Amino acid sequence: MIETRSKNRKTITMSELGDRASEIDDLYKAEGIKLHPQSGLTELINGALELASSSNKTGQVAEGDILLGLHLERVHKALMLLRGHAKRQHYLRKLCTGDLRFMNRTPSPARNSLFELEVWRSLNELRAGAAELDEPDVMLRLPSMNVGVACKKIYSKANFSKTVSNAVKQIRANCPGLGIVAFSIEDLFPEGEGVGADTFDGAADFLSGQCHNFLAEHQDMFIKYFKGSDIVGALAVASTIVDIRIEKPRYSNMQQWLLWSAPELNENAQNAVSHLRKLIGQVKSA
Repeated sequence: MIETRSKNRKTITMSELGDRASEIDDLYKAEGIKLHPQSGLTELINGALELASSSNKTGQVAEGDILLGLHLERVHKALMLLRGHAKRQHYLRKLCTGDLRFMNRTPSPARNSLFELEVWRSLNELRAGAAELDEPDVMLRLPSMNVGVACKKIYSKANFSKTVSNAVKQIRANCPGLGIVAFSIEDLFPEGEGVGADTFDGAADFLSGQCHNFLAEHQDMFIKYFKGSDIVGALAVASTIVDIRIEKPRYSNMQQWLLWSAPELNENAQNAVSHLRKLIGQVKSA
């Protein structure tokens, strides 16, 4: 297995948060997409604008407001990359549907779609032009070959085998070459809670352990459904808010990836896995 870690230690001011909310709102207006007043995205935008306005007057920021800001910051990073993208309307509309609070655990089409965007963004941060928004969800361009990435959020371990089976079918129906399945596991964590730790490294180690446990628990199932050399592995992705007791800032977004590769791959698949390991094995800071 190989991992990569991403953390954002920069403190975002309330003024910057308001600017980000306005940028998201402006992006939707420019595309002629009206946000529903009750949508999760509208909730984040309005909350951030209210927070920026009130903090300018009082100078006080509550813990819940900081968490809202971290939610919006995560959405902003993904959405701003859609400006000028050929598929921007498709994704902008999908982000309007459902809840966008990351510590809630109910299934949400908006958060499903955001996970695809985050995988796409993160791969391109590792190497510019490495990934495209294309079937099956994301297409990864490696020096050896292309690898299709199916992105699945896991809300429950119940019926997980069906999720794996559907991901494999999605790859084989839409990708003539090799594929990998990326699983978002953050919704398996306790609802309403971030990850608490003394240090950033401690939080990263905890998330790494969660990714490792998830992949180890389901390894036999992956071997069963990935048989053949076209599905080369599984990627566990844990993205969460961390609450750090010793280091600063106290609250941050953190992301952890861990790659499991299938055994007995042919030479082409082994080459693809080698390039993928080299790509995502880089430690990066957001």
